Order: sequence, then C-alpha cells, then structure tokens
Amino acid sequence: MSMGTWVCLEEEAVQVAVVTREKSKSTCELLEHALSTLADGFEIIGREDMEVTRVQMGLYSQNLNSLKCSIDLAYRGYYTQSVNLLRGVYENWIAFWYLADFPEKAQLWLSRDHQPPSHSEMLSKLGLGFVEDKGVAREWYRILCKFAHPDYLTVVPHLGSRDGEPRAFFGATYKGERFASCAWMILQFINLMLRDIGLWAPPSEPWLKRCTTVMERVLEFLQRQT
Repeated sequence: MSMGTWVCLEEEAVQVAVVTREKSKSTCELLEHALSTLADGFEIIGREDMEVTRVQMGLYSQNLNSLKCSIDLAYRGYYTQSVNLLRGVYENWIAFWYLADFPEKAQLWLSRDHQPPSHSEMLSKLGLGFVEDKGVAREWYRILCKFAHPDYLTVVPHLGSRDGEPRAFFGATYKGERFASCAWMILQFINLMLRDIGLWAPPSEPWLKRCTTVMERVLEFLQRQT
C-alpha cells in the first residue's frame, strides 16, 4: 500500500464519521453521553484497596477503552471491526461477575503465572447475583464469536460487484442500519456496566441520578431498535 492509498483510506474514514454524525445525530449523542456517564462513574468507586476490587475495576477499565474504540470504529464505518471488540467486553463482564461470587480467585488475574478460567467455566458457575439469563448470555457470546472468526457475517459485507464484475471491497462507507446495529450492541454493554457500577455507589451520590436518567434513555433506544 502506498502512502497515497493510506491517505485516501484515512480521508474516507474521516468523511464517513462526518456523515455518521449528520445522519445519526441523536444516536451519536446518546453513545457519547452514555460513555461519558460511565467514565465519570469510575471517579466515585474503586477506592477500596481490596484485591478483587482492583481486578474488577481493571476489567471494567479495559472495557471502557474498548467501548470507546468500538464507537470510534462505528463512526468511521468499520462496523465489523467495531463489533469484534465487543467479545472482549462481554468476557470481561462475565469475569467481573465471576469475581463477585469468587473473590478469592482475583489473584488469577494478577500474575502471568496463573490462568483465569474460561468463559464457559465462569458463566456456568455464576450465582444468583448474576441476574441475566445464562442461555441469553451464551447466545450473545455465540454471535460475538462470529465477528471474531471467519464467518458469513464478516465476509459477505465486503463482497459486491462493479461494472458487472465481482469485487471485494475494503475501506469505509456509511450504512445507517449497520451503524444502528453497532450502537445497539455497544449501548447494551454500557447499560450493563452502568448498572453494575451503580451498585457500588453510595446512595447519596449525585451521579446515581444522572446514571438512572441515562439508563432510561438507553433502554428506550434499545426497545425501539429491537
């Protein structure tokens, strides 16, 4: 790839981001407001110097960065790559709740000499504190894995034709439905994390009211897009 091609790809992605903000303005605003609220929540928790709390906050700090990158990629038209990041977000979310049930296992995440349990092992051992349906969680994981491996969902969007000839395409193009799908999945995880962090916040914490308002807005969006 020549530098000229790189510049063209970058300019194309920047232009797609501009179009995304114009055509999906309200969704972009909700994504940014929800992620900002989540980030602000980190300022009021995680002050306990406990091993398990440190690991849980490490997992969710990584998730925050991954969600930001996922949003950036979706804005720029890289929809498959945007969703691909969400598998790690999901796995960290499961690990967060596994540690809530088994805090003595925190040291498995704090040394390269230890191996944390697999996703399936953690999910199967989650207790009553995990309020989501485990069957639904497994289905989420199955779908997210498709975006991380060679699959119909990752191949077909890049195929098409030009002048009657079959072609494979790369680069970025704004596609409203695919952006909305990315936003739906990203906001699902932001809302779950807002709920989880809210459980740690003191009842008198002003952030909780803002959190509740944002979660209600996100739920309205998720229900409309279902």
